[in-house]
Formats: sequence, structure tokens, C-alpha cells
Amino acid sequence: MHQLTILSENTVRGAGLLGEHGLAYWLDTGTHRVLFDTGQGLALQHNATKLGIDLGRVDAIVLSHGHYDHVSGLPAALQAAPGAENQRFRGCGRAFLSGSIVREARSHRR
Repeated sequence: MHQLTILSENTVRGAGLLGEHGLAYWLDTGTHRVLFDTGQGLALQHNATKLGIDLGRVDAIVLSHGHYDHVSGLPAALQAAPGAENQRFRGCGRAFLSGSIVREARSHRR
């Protein structure tokens, strides 16, 4: 069974959940777990915990583009998933991650 859970976005529909400008989705296919974007990072771990999602079980983190409201939760996501050793960053020529975001994310994993 496939399940899509909104971890972070502008509106909140649930007791105890946090909202923020930005976006983070959790997709569970039953075989793989994907975190699509990471929001600003203020709500990601909190909402995942409240919704019973273990970010440490992520198989892939996909970032749609490099804006802060889609990638600033990357340090928290990588800290929650210390086994995510193989990272690949690919750009399409227009979307990119700044070096400072990647360095900060990696520094939180140590």
C-alpha cells in the first residue's frame, strides 16, 4: 500500500502539528520510504514524530530545488538518518543546492 503524508506545509490540520512556509512530504511505498523536500526544518522532526514516522528509515531524500523553504530541514533529516551515507546531488542547470547548505547538512551528521 502506498501512503503519502504531508510533514510540513503552510496549513496545519491536526492537533499538536506545526505549520511553516515550505514543503516536506513522506512517501511510503511499502518497500521504499522517500522524503520529498525537507521544509524550513522547524516542523519536520516534530511533525514526523507526532505522525509516527521514523525519519531514520528513509531510503532516499529528494530535493525539488534549492530554495530555503524546501531544503533547510536537510540537516535534521540527515541527522535522523545517519545511515544515509551515499549522497548524490544532481542539478538540471537551473536548480542547485548552495555549498553552504550541503556543508551544514554534512556537519550535522558527525
